[in-house]
Amino acid sequence: MATPSLSVAVLVYNEEETLEAAVRHVHEALLEEELDFEVVIVDDGSEDTSAEIAARLADTLEGVRLVQHGRNRGPGSGIRTGIEECTKEVFTFFAADLQGNFVERLPHLARLVGDADILVGQRSGASNPGPWRRLNSLVFVGAMQTLFGVPFGDFNFFYFFTKEVLAAVEPRSRSAFICPEIMVRALEMGFRVVPVMGRVHPRRAGRATVGRAGPVARFVGEMTSLWAERKAARALSFARSVL
Repeated sequence: MATPSLSVAVLVYNEEETLEAAVRHVHEALLEEELDFEVVIVDDGSEDTSAEIAARLADTLEGVRLVQHGRNRGPGSGIRTGIEECTKEVFTFFAADLQGNFVERLPHLARLVGDADILVGQRSGASNPGPWRRLNSLVFVGAMQTLFGVPFGDFNFFYFFTKEVLAAVEPRSRSAFICPEIMVRALEMGFRVVPVMGRVHPRRAGRATVGRAGPVARFVGEMTSLWAERKAARALSFARSVL
């Protein structure tokens, strides 16, 4: 069976120093594999020259286009926009900060033909996060395992979603919680979620925004909302069963 076609959202917010290298890295890997693909650069209201660089790349590289947010919407918003723009059989994303190696991820794509509906990237290597981000990660993983029974210890690096999953799951999240939410809902629906490995690299330039207080608060709020929704659904189901 043929390898599925692929939509890749390159996520950008003030990444002028690494953006061109990131887009060319993804684009060259896709051409090398001779895939049916599209690359959607999602600029989340950058205040540097990222938008200009992205526009030039979209004009010169085959299969690359640019979508811009009128203002910065925060971590996770680029993934939602990428999902909405996706036209191929599989969707994934790549951060323009080059903390991943896209070439290493492509061999996993074939698994979506036979034995998986979602691929969950797990980290190998060392990104040297600060103590605040390490604490956030430990708390988040523990909460996801406790509240939702997620069977993995690492699941917020990268994802591959089939169109079937994205058509069935309607995520409400607009923060970086969007991918974990899709995973939780998909597991409940019986979709096959498979972990795969990917190396993480230190950020070359710029500053991370996911671990800041505002994005963390939105993330926690959306996670709490999903837990409350599922708890209410279970209570309603129990009430119906005893009536």
